[in-house]
Amino acid sequence: MIPRFVSNFPASTQARFREAYTNKDRPIAYGERNHESVEIVQAWLYVLGYFPFNPRSVTRDDTPEAVTGNFTTDGIFLQETLEAVQEFQRVHGVKADGMVGHDTLDQFDIELSRKHHSIPI
Repeated sequence: MIPRFVSNFPASTQARFREAYTNKDRPIAYGERNHESVEIVQAWLYVLGYFPFNPRSVTRDDTPEAVTGNFTTDGIFLQETLEAVQEFQRVHGVKADGMVGHDTLDQFDIELSRKHHSIPI
């Protein structure tokens, strides 16, 4: 299931998550740039403790109060995001291909629901 929190985002972002989930186009993956969907994935990884590997690389001024500290997403899916996604996948028994598609989004939904009190939306 696409994490329910995606419904709070603009229609174009919701569409991108639907494409990734259904594998209609492609998953959210390495090389994707400047898209809110990557920022959201980075924020989820941060909340769940997988991102950032390098704390100075992310800071976001408009992060909800539930996320404390200096946190910025850059919306660019490069090596740091890839490694964080792969680690998340390994820990949760999802194929660690570094791509955010159907199975990874299902697992995000489960894990984010467990932490519902602190999810950036």
